[in-house]
Amino acid sequence: MNFNVGFGGELGYRIDQDNPTLIPVKDEEFTDLTAPLPNIGLITDYRMTDNWHLLGHAQVFALSIEDISGLLLDLGAGIEYKFTEDLGLAATYSYYEINVDYGREFADLDAKFKFHGPMATLTYAF
Repeated sequence: MNFNVGFGGELGYRIDQDNPTLIPVKDEEFTDLTAPLPNIGLITDYRMTDNWHLLGHAQVFALSIEDISGLLLDLGAGIEYKFTEDLGLAATYSYYEINVDYGREFADLDAKFKFHGPMATLTYAF
């Protein structure tokens, strides 16, 4: 899943209410960063027969750096039928949540994305 969020516009302040001039703020708040972000989780695959498998997973990742904090939560449980060793069809119930909070004295941002419901997945291992 590729998830991008962006904002555009002008940020500034007014010196005087009678003066309509907007003085821009030249402080860059967001920069590009590439870093490994480990999560903690558990993935299960219980083989009831050669073709039928019970599936489950739970993963969580939380991070807080200066004014930015975030949470990723991914839970799921279901059943999979394996047509062959490499090809399968799964039906699961999934819960997925992303929270990002950004707070400064002049701005506050709280972004949330949630998904929960049934999923059908066709898998192929190579």
